[in-house]
Amino acid sequence: MQMTFCRNALLIACLLLATVAQAHSAVAPQVVKVDDSLVGALIEAIVRQLDGRAVEVKLDAVSQQGNGLGGTGKLRIEGENEWMGFRFRLPQDYRTVGVGDAGIEIGGIATDERNVPNDPRLLSLLESEILAALSKGSAQTALRLQLDRIETLEAGKSYRRINTTGVADFGREGTRPIRIEALYDQHKNVWLYTRYWLDKRDE
Repeated sequence: MQMTFCRNALLIACLLLATVAQAHSAVAPQVVKVDDSLVGALIEAIVRQLDGRAVEVKLDAVSQQGNGLGGTGKLRIEGENEWMGFRFRLPQDYRTVGVGDAGIEIGGIATDERNVPNDPRLLSLLESEILAALSKGSAQTALRLQLDRIETLEAGKSYRRINTTGVADFGREGTRPIRIEALYDQHKNVWLYTRYWLDKRDE
């Protein structure tokens, strides 16, 4: 009986080790060699997102992620001293189809970049910026924004990234869910970018 128990315990241990090994091999990222075309594509996407500001980029490990490439790195705006962490995703065939917005996330990525308390002044400025943008080139005029989930993250020490979701109220034309992302330079008191995405109209 003791021998049977030992055999069963050994069998269970082997099965567990095999399962762990299979799981590890399944999720282990495939490291991708960084070349000039990859760096150039990322710089193109970041410069576009930062409204034409030139940048310097340092990449960490890049890996195969699903049907594309992904990774992290640091960037610095030309003429500035401070580096910011960023994360990105690229389509597998970015050389032929382009990079789109490359899924660039700036701030809250590096180990020393943390969540910080939301600043009411910045949120008020952001709301005004988005309302002005919504009214440009459109017959719709957003009367107000109702921001619900708000997250503020460090990007270096001088910049703040704000992620928020909420509702854009267009008065008689109804409401639409909205997602907003913005990056603010606290030293120069300017938005490096503000972006929003409107979902389908609420019924």
